[in-house]
Amino acid sequence: MIPEITICAGWSGDALYSLDDVNKLIRGVRRNTTIPHDFVLYAGPEAQKPGKLDGLEPGVMVIPSEYPSWWVGMKGADPDNRPWIVTRSIFGLGLDCVVVGNLDDILMFRSDLAAMKDYPSHSCPRGCENDCSLDVALYRNGADRPMWNEYVRVGKPTWDMSAGAGKEFRMCAQGWINKTRSVHVDLFPENWVISYKLGVKDRGLPPDCRIVSFHGQPKPRDVNDPWLKEHWI
Repeated sequence: MIPEITICAGWSGDALYSLDDVNKLIRGVRRNTTIPHDFVLYAGPEAQKPGKLDGLEPGVMVIPSEYPSWWVGMKGADPDNRPWIVTRSIFGLGLDCVVVGNLDDILMFRSDLAAMKDYPSHSCPRGCENDCSLDVALYRNGADRPMWNEYVRVGKPTWDMSAGAGKEFRMCAQGWINKTRSVHVDLFPENWVISYKLGVKDRGLPPDCRIVSFHGQPKPRDVNDPWLKEHWI
C-alpha cells in the first residue's frame, strides 16, 4: 500500500531508552492504526554502533543521525534534505510515549501543524493555556520549515543548558514556539494525548485517550499501572 503518512521516532542509543523501548513504541503504533504509513527511526551516533540495532522490529527505515542525545530527530527536520520521506504528512513521537488507543483520528487531524497540549487544563499555569509539547506532533506541507530555519539561525545547538546564543532555543522548536508564538500550532484534544505525571498519575486514563507521554520522570518501566500491561508490550 502507498503510505499516507511517515511516522518518525529517534533513538540516540544511550542508556535513557533501550531497544526494547523503541520496539514497544513501534508495535504500539502498528496495533493502533489502519492508515498506511512508513516508520522512520533516526539513529544517533551511539545507536549506530555494531549490534545496537540488532532485533529492531522489521520494516523500519533506519536513518543515521549525527545529532546526539535528545536532538537525534533533528536529522529529519530539514524540509529540503529528507529524500527518505515521500509523504506530505509527518507524525513525530517521543520514545517516552505509550500508545493506548486508536491513532487514526490523530494522524488524519485537519491541520498543517498540530501537537500535544503541554499542560492539562486542571494543572495549567496561567499564560500557558496554548503551550504545545512536540513530544507528539503532526506536520504537513512543510509546516516545520519556520522551526528548521530558526534552528539554523541560532547555530544548530545541541543539548547544552548553558549555551549562550541558543539559550532561548534549549528545547528546540517547542521552547521557541511557546515563547515567541511565531508559528500557530493547533492542539490535539487534551484527552487524546496527555502527560502521565500531570494528567494520568493518581487520576487514571481519561476517556478516549490515545497516547500517554511520560516526559520527564517517571518512565513506563517505573510505573505499575494495570493499563500499561496491556499497552506497553
